[in-house]
Amino acid sequence: MPMLVVGSALLFGQDWSTTYQSALTGAAQIDAIERQIERELLPSLAPSAVQEASARKLGTIDPELQTVWTALTEETDALYREGSLEAISAQQGVIDFAADFLGVESLEYWQSKLYLGQMLLAASETDSAAMLFSESVEGLGKLLGAWHPLVIESRAELAQVSVARGETAEAVRLLESLMARSIDDHGLIHPLSKTLANRVEAIQVATGRGQEAALVRSKRCESIAQLASEWFS
Repeated sequence: MPMLVVGSALLFGQDWSTTYQSALTGAAQIDAIERQIERELLPSLAPSAVQEASARKLGTIDPELQTVWTALTEETDALYREGSLEAISAQQGVIDFAADFLGVESLEYWQSKLYLGQMLLAASETDSAAMLFSESVEGLGKLLGAWHPLVIESRAELAQVSVARGETAEAVRLLESLMARSIDDHGLIHPLSKTLANRVEAIQVATGRGQEAALVRSKRCESIAQLASEWFS
């Protein structure tokens, strides 16, 4: 498979950008195989989904309040897509609603705080975003367990804070540690493991380290190809 020769191409001094694009092209068929295996594994992901469902409180409140929640979140999403700073105050309203009617121990409450953190980070309010991300990780950890997939994904938001501060090495270090945990707990072929790998890769490419990104992508593809040969044998 094409992606298996990327490493040797780098050794011969091939331009990193060309090598990285080659890795992406060669990885396409591996991505398709990975998605097929993910579909086969979906039943094994059910316990996490059940746990998340039990932490959601929206379905327990009055239908009229559910309508209000939908209107609030849709308005906030629209403002955010438009790039309006009003989205921040609107999202604070969503959080207040969640606290009042769903409770501070609901999944909706903590996910709303995470969303606000993302908005603040986009608005360059890095310290405020970092504080919200840390609070959300702690709250979700108490609700779902410290290493639940949603908690790991929330921890990854702190890597974006590091990127915003110019601390890309720290961001990669955090993401790689979270990816290792995800692979240990859920396997290499898992949506979370893939998301974290993609985040590492994106940072490497954005910071001119495409050579490293190509090597990481090729190694991941080789591992998945090996798993696939075992899975379908």
